[in-house]
Amino acid sequence: MKKTAYIIPVLLAAFILTACLEFKEGYSSTSYDSSFGETDKFTSVLDVTQTLEPVHFRGIINLESGTCSLVITKPGGEIAREYHFDSPGRKNLIADFNAVKGRWKLKLSSENAKGTFRIHWDNKEKDS
Repeated sequence: MKKTAYIIPVLLAAFILTACLEFKEGYSSTSYDSSFGETDKFTSVLDVTQTLEPVHFRGIINLESGTCSLVITKPGGEIAREYHFDSPGRKNLIADFNAVKGRWKLKLSSENAKGTFRIHWDNKEKDS
């Protein structure tokens, strides 16, 4: 009987700790800052395991010449957002999406182009 009295609180504490850890974990975040050239392709993935927060996307593309496109796809292949640029300049990109569990993909491709990009996307809770 004494062993059972000790085991139940230990199991309960382990269950509570596990539940707390799983609640705090599971948010994803990815950032890149790079340049692109003539004909480049870049892919980034964001593995979303938590749907309490939306997927936040922020980016800056500085296109000096050529054309550039950026496509964000949801798990399953549905296109969430597409951007196409064919004139030089700085492009500020901001988008928020309802979170869907699975692997999100971001593909940037350039053709006869030169420029830089900075992207950040996550599904973390924003600080107040």
